[in-house]
Amino acid sequence: MNWEMARTRLEPVLEARIRPAAMAIEEWNIAAQDILTGEMSKSVASEKETLFFLEADEETAVLLAVEKSLAKGERDLVELLLETWKSESAPSEAEKAAAPVDSWLLLRNWLLDRIEQGEPYPSMPETYCDLGDFGTASIPFLIQGDFADPGGVGASELGKLLDSFFETKTVVIPLGEREWVLLGSSELLEASEAEDGESGEHESIEETLVSIGSGLLEMLDNEWVGECHLAVHMPIVPAESLVQAILTMREAVELGKAYHPGENVHFPWQLQLERLFFEIPPGAKTGFVKHVFKEAHSLDGDMIAALETFFAQNCSVSDTAKRLYIHRNTLLYRLDKFKQETGLDVRTFHDAVLVKIALLLYKVTKRA
Repeated sequence: MNWEMARTRLEPVLEARIRPAAMAIEEWNIAAQDILTGEMSKSVASEKETLFFLEADEETAVLLAVEKSLAKGERDLVELLLETWKSESAPSEAEKAAAPVDSWLLLRNWLLDRIEQGEPYPSMPETYCDLGDFGTASIPFLIQGDFADPGGVGASELGKLLDSFFETKTVVIPLGEREWVLLGSSELLEASEAEDGESGEHESIEETLVSIGSGLLEMLDNEWVGECHLAVHMPIVPAESLVQAILTMREAVELGKAYHPGENVHFPWQLQLERLFFEIPPGAKTGFVKHVFKEAHSLDGDMIAALETFFAQNCSVSDTAKRLYIHRNTLLYRLDKFKQETGLDVRTFHDAVLVKIALLLYKVTKRA
């Protein structure tokens, strides 16, 4: 069953943190058996938590842990709800055969625990490495859904969509109800290199990943259930550095939302300045922006677009004018007007650097 859905629905009602857990099946059988009647219970309460049985294989019982001791009536109600949700979201036979459900739940829990405890570089336990080819290079992606109600969206549905798009097997690990980490095959880069060889052009790894990420986002926009944000990481060996990759991609999404609103695909290597500025106190950001822009009345949408495009085109007046579909003299007029109001000529290196930084901070301070 979708335990994340159960957690989301039950936590506000029970007013307690809920997490997945596991126990050796022998231990669970002893804990859940009534000493007097010999009957098995579907929940066990202690002083600090209550455990609810979800499912089991020959060795492990998969549980839902509520960090609170619940009365018998509350436990009965939760048991009833879990049984109802379990029947509604029963996996297909193919999904059951893919991998033991408890192993994927525990891998997810292990990842989130390492993130919460601030351990960015732990080696993945061998138990989880057996779930996939985590010892070889993979391309990590992170998807965060921006939609309000995820409905029946799950890892299996997303996996099928990705397998079709990439034409290779993609590992999907749900981190939350609206967040998934994906591990794409490194064959994606090899295929791109082969295409470059045929065309005589050679893209860098960064350029190839930008192309892959942009294509993936376009597919998700067309085929997915709602708007989402996508982050792409450089290739890694998941068994060695998956936690750090997730932290980096989460940070990239946060920085992208703050400094580049309207963009939904984010690449950590393109956000170096944004990462540096993110830790600056809000007051210092506002002060710097006011110092650079002064009382620039011309700093409207057209002027901002002109400046950003100018920097994106390596400060080329001709290329910027073509990209903006305006006459070269019109662009020069805007740049001269900006210079008159601020004293800064973005056609010089020093002033261009100041304005580039101020523009990044302006987007954040304006919304604060």
